Amino acid sequence: MKRIASIAGPLLLVLLAGYILWYTKPGPARVGEHVPAKVAPQVKIIPKVEIQPKNVKVYTPKAKTKLDLPEAVKNDQNIHVIEATRVEPNDHPGTVTTVLDERTGETQTFYRREPLPWFALKKTGAIGLSYDAITGLRTLSIRQDILQIKQLYFSGEVALRSDRDKIAGIRIEYRW
Repeated sequence: MKRIASIAGPLLLVLLAGYILWYTKPGPARVGEHVPAKVAPQVKIIPKVEIQPKNVKVYTPKAKTKLDLPEAVKNDQNIHVIEATRVEPNDHPGTVTTVLDERTGETQTFYRREPLPWFALKKTGAIGLSYDAITGLRTLSIRQDILQIKQLYFSGEVALRSDRDKIAGIRIEYRW
């Protein structure tokens, strides 16, 4: 009984910490939703200064409509689009930086793919069906990603096969 109690306490703490980390971390923006971008950690504590560029080149107001920006932005004649970029999804974090040449008024946007994090909690998962062409077995599988350490991904997985065999366990993957 003491052995169970000595395991139950730390296990409950780990589960509680996991729950807090899992459910308090905000998820990604919904499709089509515009949200303010977070400031890149590299410049978070660097103060901003004012400059007086002669002219800044901006896109015409049509760009705000094409980008489907929020109505408040579309209707405000003082807000202009200076750059827009599309970032392809991948597991690497990225930093988007827009710079302004104050002599010419031209802007340029750069994307930098950052290294994979050493440790990240994951909220992704998958459900899938597969068919084995050799044995004819069909499998329904559900995977929930839990943790990422660089390129190693730890997941919980459950699979049900058509021969009534069941599989449940932990999956470790190396992704590239």
